Amino acid sequence: MIVLFCFEHWVSDMRYFSSNVSNKAATRAVQLYQILIGYAARRQTIGYKELAGLIGWKSGRPLNKPLGYLMYWCQREGLPPITAIVVDINSGLPGLGFTAAAKVPKAQQTVYKKDWYAIYAPTVKELEGTFP
Repeated sequence: MIVLFCFEHWVSDMRYFSSNVSNKAATRAVQLYQILIGYAARRQTIGYKELAGLIGWKSGRPLNKPLGYLMYWCQREGLPPITAIVVDINSGLPGLGFTAAAKVPKAQQTVYKKDWYAIYAPTVKELEGTFP
């Protein structure tokens, strides 16, 4: 028995983060989450510019809204603040919008200890319900 698949049709159903127009910030937050759990598993911080580059954003484009979605989602779910590992490369600390923890090094350690791969990633709909 031979089974043939139409590769062209299959690929046309592929969805990309860059093509979502309904809530771009929440959609990009889902994408950032996928990146950040990898950095957390390797116990690494990442700079804003590098993170923006990984999602195809030009340098200087603000990540505050997508990161805000993740920060508030973590708070609501009782999770460590995964956005604590996104830092200014000069200071080694998160930006002023990070309000999830007063003691950043301690917060970063809790992020590193969490098994992020054991939980489902947030959905766009879940994230939309977290932003104040």
